[in-house]
Amino acid sequence: MSAEAVAESYFDAIRARDASRLRELFADDGVLVSGGVTYVGANAIATWYETQAFLIEPEPMLGPFIVDGDRVAVEIDLFTTIGQMSVCDIFETRNGRIERLAIYGTPRLES
Repeated sequence: MSAEAVAESYFDAIRARDASRLRELFADDGVLVSGGVTYVGANAIATWYETQAFLIEPEPMLGPFIVDGDRVAVEIDLFTTIGQMSVCDIFETRNGRIERLAIYGTPRLES
């Protein structure tokens, strides 16, 4: 599976709130960095989504994917129960699985 296909599958799992699918997408020793915290291992990452991330009911509106080999970056307007955020996800993949995902974002400030 290409890096872009992996990222698309990830967002499908996010929209479906499917922690089991996310567990399959991350490498066994995969890494997720979000909010200054690092989670290591597919099980720990899936648990974080199940017990924390999915509670805010994320609905991502994706910008175009920027693909460079096994890396994908995408800017996202993320709508949640706690407000709208501007987010950037950076994926590093290998053999059709996510090796590392870094999520950078901030709440959207009204001007």
